[in-house]
Amino acid sequence: MLLGFWTLLRRPAIRRLAESDTTPVRAYVGFLYWSIVALEVIAINAAVIFLNATQRQALVPFAIAAIVGLHFLPLAWLFRVTAYY
Repeated sequence: MLLGFWTLLRRPAIRRLAESDTTPVRAYVGFLYWSIVALEVIAINAAVIFLNATQRQALVPFAIAAIVGLHFLPLAWLFRVTAYY
């Protein structure tokens, strides 16, 4: 998998795209993306702590799956994938 990723990055078109696309819009989208991911991580940690404190450890995988699934909704809005909203 790493070899495939490395090969893809070595392609000139991919390299040019990565180097040339440093617009403020891209930076804002990047900030929003990482904010959504950070909120996902915080929500997962909070759910695990809460479920462990209430002796509901069996629900941890379901809570994680729900949070991971729900985080795609704001990402769909961010990347304008209209099939999800």
